[in-house]
Amino acid sequence: MSTRNDRIFAGIDIDKMVGLEIGPLDKPLVGRDGRRQIFYADYADRDFLMAQSASDPNVNVNNIPHIDYIIKSPMMDDLGRKFDYIVASHVAEHVPDILGWLHKLANWLTPSGIISLATPDYRYCFDRLRVASKISDVIEAFLENRQRPNPASVYDGFRNAIRFEAAFAWARDCEVGSVDYYYTEAQALSLAKRSLRDYVDCHCWVWTADSFRSAMAELRRLGLTSLNLIECHGPYQNEAEFYIKLQAQ
Repeated sequence: MSTRNDRIFAGIDIDKMVGLEIGPLDKPLVGRDGRRQIFYADYADRDFLMAQSASDPNVNVNNIPHIDYIIKSPMMDDLGRKFDYIVASHVAEHVPDILGWLHKLANWLTPSGIISLATPDYRYCFDRLRVASKISDVIEAFLENRQRPNPASVYDGFRNAIRFEAAFAWARDCEVGSVDYYYTEAQALSLAKRSLRDYVDCHCWVWTADSFRSAMAELRRLGLTSLNLIECHGPYQNEAEFYIKLQAQ
């Protein structure tokens, strides 16, 4: 039976290829062991990330690695070197302009380089009440060159966030049952208003493997991406994420 790492790194030799991991926090998928050429990127340096996570019981701040590339908005076109692969776990759904983000990552790759992503299937997590993202929303965010989550994404993300576990969904064929919301309507509205002036992090995108596959096919037909979707599969039993591999051409 394949493991999570098997799925993420299928077709990628992390001991021989040069890689970039985005947003590792305290659980990097690829560890530094002297043999590997792995670099880490995040929105801030290690000291800032440690301070931000100091009160989070789910984060071991001592395991946060040195950040090689601090990625600010708007993202730079060039990092000064190319990578054979780029990997990110539960990052893509937070990106305000998913298509623009993928374009930037493609610029950082060597020819035939691979982008490998793990991202939640909204049916099996707190996004369960939301509706799968539409291709029109992807295009709008791209044409706007959106640099932070818009009020609609923020309100929808917080208003419809519920306590919902993957194992519960699998056991009951995604039945929702009674709903326990994390935020009130008023709190969601307040955060949406705040997003007009500040960056409010949220899940900007909600997908299934099928809906993401369909979106990428349409974006290719429209000539809006040259990335080739080589894998898109999952989730697997009692899990809440699916796996994406895109290849530069």
